[in-house]
Amino acid sequence: MPYTRPDALVTTDWLAEHLTDHDLLVIDATVPVTFEGGRMAMLEVAEGSASEHIRARLPQSVGLAGAFKTSPAHVLGDSRMPLDCDDFVCGDSEEARVRAIALVQLVEGLRAVDVGPLSRARSIEHVTALAIAINRRHKIHDARFRVVGLTGPST
Repeated sequence: MPYTRPDALVTTDWLAEHLTDHDLLVIDATVPVTFEGGRMAMLEVAEGSASEHIRARLPQSVGLAGAFKTSPAHVLGDSRMPLDCDDFVCGDSEEARVRAIALVQLVEGLRAVDVGPLSRARSIEHVTALAIAINRRHKIHDARFRVVGLTGPST
């Protein structure tokens, strides 16, 4: 999912009104890429990643996980298309990752791979940029990843 202006979604007024539940988990699926002049580029994010940018704006009581960043949105949205790939999950706590992994596992053909702390979103977002580059170079639309050697869900 493109990273346009998460600040428009995560504003102080909106947070005060909507994010009051201490059991709330926010899933960030954004990737800081831009397309200008037919070229893709990663956007610089002061906090290091889109997920860390959002974390800095959420109340501490709200958990945050990065997930669904490497799976093409159009493939996730089409239940007729087989996924057969891995989804890398990171989070600001073990609980956030466990809850996000449970959500990922609900999607048929998608295997969750726990990659650790939220700072790993930086790597995940760059891997997504690589998938976009593969798509463009090879004129395909659904490049995605599978970690070889893992069996079952990775937690």
